[in-house]
Amino acid sequence: MKMDGRVYYFKYFIKRSFKEGIKAVFKGARAKRFIKEAIRLKRLGFLAPNVVEYGADMKARFKGEGWCLTEEIVGLGVMDFWRERLGNNEKKMFISALAKEIARLHNHRIRHGDLRLGNIFVITDPDPSDKNKWRFAFLDNERNRQYILRLPWGERCRNLVQMNMDAAHLGIRHRLFFLNVYSDAVGLDSRKRRALIKDVAAWTERRMKIKKARSTHLVVQTFK
Repeated sequence: MKMDGRVYYFKYFIKRSFKEGIKAVFKGARAKRFIKEAIRLKRLGFLAPNVVEYGADMKARFKGEGWCLTEEIVGLGVMDFWRERLGNNEKKMFISALAKEIARLHNHRIRHGDLRLGNIFVITDPDPSDKNKWRFAFLDNERNRQYILRLPWGERCRNLVQMNMDAAHLGIRHRLFFLNVYSDAVGLDSRKRRALIKDVAAWTERRMKIKKARSTHLVVQTFK
Protein backbone atom coordinates (compact mmCIF):
# COMPACT_ATOMS: atom_id res chain seq x y z
CA MET A 1 0.00 0.00 0.00
CA LYS A 2 1.05 3.59 -0.60
CA MET A 3 0.46 6.52 1.77
CA ASP A 4 1.95 9.99 1.83
CA GLY A 5 4.11 9.09 -1.16
CA ARG A 6 5.72 6.20 0.73
CA VAL A 7 5.22 2.47 0.27
CA TYR A 8 4.28 0.19 3.14
CA TYR A 9 3.89 -3.57 3.34
CA PHE A 10 1.16 -5.31 5.29
CA LYS A 11 1.99 -8.80 6.56
CA TYR A 12 -0.51 -11.05 8.27
CA PHE A 13 0.84 -13.99 10.25
CA ILE A 14 -1.59 -16.87 9.81
CA LYS A 15 -1.85 -19.91 12.06
CA ARG A 16 0.36 -22.64 10.57
CA SER A 17 -0.45 -25.30 13.14
CA PHE A 18 -2.02 -25.76 16.58
CA LYS A 19 1.42 -25.11 18.06
CA GLU A 20 1.21 -21.40 17.19
CA GLY A 21 -1.18 -20.72 20.07
CA ILE A 22 1.12 -22.51 22.52
CA LYS A 23 4.16 -20.64 21.22
CA ALA A 24 2.29 -17.35 21.53
CA VAL A 25 1.74 -17.99 25.26
CA PHE A 26 5.41 -18.62 26.01
CA LYS A 27 7.25 -16.71 23.28
CA GLY A 28 4.73 -14.13 22.10
CA ALA A 29 2.76 -14.13 18.85
CA ARG A 30 4.67 -14.19 15.56
CA ALA A 31 3.98 -10.48 14.98
CA LYS A 32 5.58 -9.62 18.32
CA ARG A 33 8.51 -11.94 17.65
CA PHE A 34 8.93 -10.29 14.25
CA ILE A 35 9.22 -6.88 15.93
CA LYS A 36 11.48 -8.16 18.73
CA GLU A 37 13.94 -9.76 16.31
CA ALA A 38 13.92 -6.76 13.95
CA ILE A 39 14.80 -4.51 16.90
CA ARG A 40 17.55 -6.90 17.97
CA LEU A 41 19.11 -6.89 14.50
CA LYS A 42 19.00 -3.12 14.20
CA ARG A 43 20.50 -2.69 17.65
CA LEU A 44 23.45 -4.81 16.49
CA GLY A 45 23.90 -2.73 13.33
CA PHE A 46 22.05 -4.90 10.80
CA LEU A 47 19.33 -3.77 8.44
CA ALA A 48 15.77 -5.01 8.98
CA PRO A 49 12.25 -3.70 8.20
CA ASN A 50 10.99 -0.72 10.18
CA VAL A 51 7.69 -1.61 11.84
CA VAL A 52 5.14 1.20 11.71
CA GLU A 53 2.25 -0.56 13.46
CA TYR A 54 1.16 -4.01 14.53
CA GLY A 55 -1.77 -5.66 16.22
CA ALA A 56 -4.18 -8.55 16.62
CA ASP A 57 -7.66 -9.03 18.04
CA MET A 58 -8.20 -11.33 21.01
CA LYS A 59 -9.13 -14.35 18.89
CA ALA A 60 -6.08 -13.88 16.67
CA ARG A 61 -3.81 -13.57 19.70
CA PHE A 62 -5.18 -16.82 21.12
CA LYS A 63 -4.29 -18.56 17.85
CA GLY A 64 -0.88 -16.92 17.67
CA GLU A 65 -1.80 -14.77 14.68
CA GLY A 66 -1.39 -11.02 14.11
CA TRP A 67 -0.23 -8.42 11.62
CA CYS A 68 2.54 -5.89 10.99
CA LEU A 69 2.79 -2.81 8.81
CA THR A 70 6.37 -2.10 7.71
CA GLU A 71 8.09 0.54 5.64
CA GLU A 72 9.35 -0.49 2.22
CA ILE A 73 12.97 -1.53 1.86
CA VAL A 74 14.12 -0.48 -1.59
CA GLY A 75 16.25 -3.28 -2.92
CA LEU A 76 16.31 -6.66 -4.61
CA GLY A 77 16.64 -10.21 -3.36
CA VAL A 78 20.13 -11.64 -3.69
CA MET A 79 19.48 -13.82 -6.75
CA ASP A 80 17.53 -11.10 -8.60
CA PHE A 81 20.34 -8.67 -7.85
CA TRP A 82 22.90 -11.23 -9.04
CA ARG A 83 21.13 -11.71 -12.36
CA GLU A 84 20.07 -8.13 -13.07
CA ARG A 85 22.61 -5.77 -11.54
CA LEU A 86 26.04 -7.38 -11.24
CA GLY A 87 28.76 -7.39 -13.85
CA ASN A 88 31.09 -10.37 -14.03
CA ASN A 89 33.93 -8.28 -12.60
CA GLU A 90 31.86 -7.54 -9.47
CA LYS A 91 30.66 -11.03 -8.59
CA LYS A 92 33.56 -12.10 -6.38
CA MET A 93 33.43 -8.81 -4.46
CA PHE A 94 29.68 -9.24 -4.00
CA ILE A 95 30.04 -12.83 -2.75
CA SER A 96 32.74 -11.70 -0.35
CA ALA A 97 30.56 -8.89 1.03
CA LEU A 98 27.59 -11.23 1.48
CA ALA A 99 29.70 -13.95 3.13
CA LYS A 100 31.15 -11.44 5.60
CA GLU A 101 27.67 -10.15 6.49
CA ILE A 102 26.38 -13.67 7.18
CA ALA A 103 29.51 -14.33 9.22
CA ARG A 104 28.86 -11.13 11.19
CA LEU A 105 25.32 -12.35 11.92
CA HIS A 106 26.65 -15.71 13.12
CA ASN A 107 29.43 -14.08 15.12
CA HIS A 108 26.64 -12.44 17.11
CA ARG A 109 25.36 -16.00 17.74
CA ILE A 110 22.19 -15.36 15.72
CA ARG A 111 20.57 -18.07 13.66
CA HIS A 112 18.16 -16.70 11.08
CA GLY A 113 14.84 -18.52 10.96
CA ASP A 114 14.68 -18.76 7.17
CA LEU A 115 17.85 -17.58 5.44
CA ARG A 116 16.69 -18.11 1.88
CA LEU A 117 18.32 -15.69 -0.54
CA GLY A 118 14.92 -14.10 -1.20
CA ASN A 119 14.89 -13.05 2.46
CA ILE A 120 18.11 -11.07 2.04
CA PHE A 121 17.60 -7.75 0.24
CA VAL A 122 20.52 -6.00 -1.43
CA ILE A 123 20.68 -2.23 -1.18
CA THR A 124 23.21 -0.36 -3.29
CA ASP A 125 24.93 2.61 -1.69
CA PRO A 126 25.84 5.09 -4.48
CA ASP A 127 28.46 6.77 -2.28
CA PRO A 128 29.72 4.22 0.25
CA SER A 129 31.73 5.77 3.05
CA ASP A 130 33.28 2.43 4.03
CA LYS A 131 34.01 1.33 0.44
CA ASN A 132 31.31 -1.32 0.72
CA LYS A 133 28.85 -0.55 -2.06
CA TRP A 134 26.29 -3.17 -0.98
CA ARG A 135 24.26 -3.40 2.19
CA PHE A 136 22.07 -6.33 3.15
CA ALA A 137 18.70 -6.26 4.89
CA PHE A 138 17.26 -9.36 6.57
CA LEU A 139 13.56 -10.14 6.14
CA ASP A 140 11.21 -12.65 7.83
CA ASN A 141 13.02 -12.48 11.13
CA GLU A 142 10.29 -13.77 13.46
CA ARG A 143 11.95 -17.19 13.86
CA ASN A 144 15.45 -15.84 14.50
CA ARG A 145 17.21 -16.90 17.66
CA GLN A 146 20.24 -15.55 19.47
CA TYR A 147 22.15 -18.13 21.50
CA ILE A 148 23.76 -17.23 24.81
CA LEU A 149 27.18 -18.88 24.55
CA ARG A 150 27.79 -19.95 20.96
CA LEU A 151 25.97 -20.69 17.75
CA PRO A 152 25.47 -24.49 17.48
CA TRP A 153 27.18 -26.16 14.54
CA GLY A 154 23.92 -27.57 13.22
CA GLU A 155 22.23 -24.14 13.23
CA ARG A 156 25.22 -22.60 11.45
CA CYS A 157 25.01 -25.30 8.76
CA ARG A 158 21.22 -24.97 8.56
CA ASN A 159 21.48 -21.31 7.54
CA LEU A 160 24.22 -22.00 5.02
CA VAL A 161 22.21 -24.87 3.52
CA GLN A 162 19.15 -22.63 3.22
CA MET A 163 21.26 -20.21 1.18
CA ASN A 164 22.92 -23.00 -0.79
CA MET A 165 19.55 -24.46 -1.82
CA ASP A 166 18.65 -21.19 -3.54
CA ALA A 167 22.11 -20.85 -5.09
CA ALA A 168 22.44 -24.50 -6.13
CA HIS A 169 22.33 -23.60 -9.83
CA LEU A 170 25.38 -21.35 -9.45
CA GLY A 171 28.83 -22.71 -10.22
CA ILE A 172 30.65 -24.68 -7.54
CA ARG A 173 33.49 -22.18 -7.75
CA HIS A 174 31.27 -19.33 -6.51
CA ARG A 175 29.77 -21.40 -3.71
CA LEU A 176 33.15 -22.62 -2.49
CA PHE A 177 34.48 -19.07 -2.56
CA PHE A 178 31.54 -17.98 -0.38
CA LEU A 179 32.20 -20.73 2.17
CA ASN A 180 35.92 -19.96 2.28
CA VAL A 181 35.36 -16.24 2.88
CA TYR A 182 32.72 -17.07 5.48
CA SER A 183 35.08 -19.52 7.22
CA ASP A 184 37.81 -16.88 7.42
CA ALA A 185 35.37 -14.33 8.82
CA VAL A 186 34.12 -16.64 11.60
CA GLY A 187 37.63 -17.87 12.39
CA LEU A 188 37.38 -21.56 11.44
CA ASP A 189 40.65 -23.47 11.24
CA SER A 190 41.41 -25.70 8.26
CA ARG A 191 39.89 -28.81 9.85
CA LYS A 192 36.61 -27.12 10.73
CA ARG A 193 36.54 -25.39 7.34
CA ARG A 194 36.71 -28.76 5.58
CA ALA A 195 34.05 -30.15 7.91
CA LEU A 196 31.79 -27.17 7.20
CA ILE A 197 32.09 -27.53 3.42
CA LYS A 198 31.49 -31.29 3.68
CA ASP A 199 28.46 -30.94 5.98
CA VAL A 200 26.82 -28.15 3.96
CA ALA A 201 27.34 -30.05 0.69
CA ALA A 202 25.95 -33.32 2.09
CA TRP A 203 22.97 -31.62 3.75
CA THR A 204 22.17 -29.67 0.59
CA GLU A 205 22.30 -32.85 -1.50
CA ARG A 206 19.89 -34.60 0.86
CA ARG A 207 17.46 -31.71 0.76
CA MET A 208 17.66 -31.47 -3.02
CA LYS A 209 16.81 -35.17 -3.31
CA ILE A 210 13.81 -34.73 -0.99
CA LYS A 211 12.67 -31.67 -2.93
CA LYS A 212 12.99 -33.54 -6.23
CA ALA A 213 11.09 -36.54 -4.86
CA ARG A 214 8.26 -34.30 -3.64
CA SER A 215 8.10 -32.51 -6.99
CA THR A 216 7.96 -35.84 -8.85
CA HIS A 217 5.22 -37.09 -6.54
CA LEU A 218 3.23 -33.88 -7.11
CA VAL A 219 3.51 -34.24 -10.90
CA VAL A 220 2.38 -37.88 -10.74
CA GLN A 221 -0.58 -36.96 -8.56
CA THR A 222 -1.52 -34.13 -10.93
CA PHE A 223 -1.67 -36.40 -13.95
CA LYS A 224 -3.53 -39.26 -12.28
